[in-house]
Amino acid sequence: MAEHELKNITIDNPPAQYPNSSSVDPSSQPSQPTLSKIKKWLSSPYFWCFLISFFVKALIVGLLLGLYYKHVNPLFQIDDVHVKISPIKYPDYEITLKARNKNRVSTLDFDEEGDASLFSGSKEIARGKYPKFEEHPGNSHDVTMILHGSTALPVIQSSLNLVDVRENVPLFLSIDAPMKVKIGALKVKSKNIKIKCSLTLQNLDSDATILRQNCVSEG
Repeated sequence: MAEHELKNITIDNPPAQYPNSSSVDPSSQPSQPTLSKIKKWLSSPYFWCFLISFFVKALIVGLLLGLYYKHVNPLFQIDDVHVKISPIKYPDYEITLKARNKNRVSTLDFDEEGDASLFSGSKEIARGKYPKFEEHPGNSHDVTMILHGSTALPVIQSSLNLVDVRENVPLFLSIDAPMKVKIGALKVKSKNIKIKCSLTLQNLDSDATILRQNCVSEG
């Protein structure tokens, strides 16, 4: 009976056929000549020259972008003020600024003249040009400018309610100057900066003494 039941059993699903390696499409595998060319190119000095050149250029671009966004403006300080008094014209003001470049690799080039104005309160009392100069990394530079007066000293005294020219005089210096940021001969960036200095002089005579000052630059 058992033998009869075994004879009636049928197998519906035939065993799976597994392809051997000989059935893989040879076109899907890289040919030996192609692999040989790749290996030859990777070992070629031209490949390494290309790779080194690419990384050097990428490093230079990254450095320039970093300097473009991270450079700082020079620091400014007023070193000296001379009031040149004349009986036949308005006084002139000789002002000396010290500019200090804090950048380590960037040169700050003021290759065009800027505009400078001196104010007493809200009234402009003198005007002149900010001179051209170039400031190398880590260096300081003295910048002297002559501002030609447009207001007589008695008028300034009256506007400030001063009894005597020897009284303390608050003034404000404003400078607009174009500036270029360079690395060697390569120009990285051009912009305009605004220099603002609040200062108090002990007097308005030829030997004016600076009592207080504060200079900032923007842009």
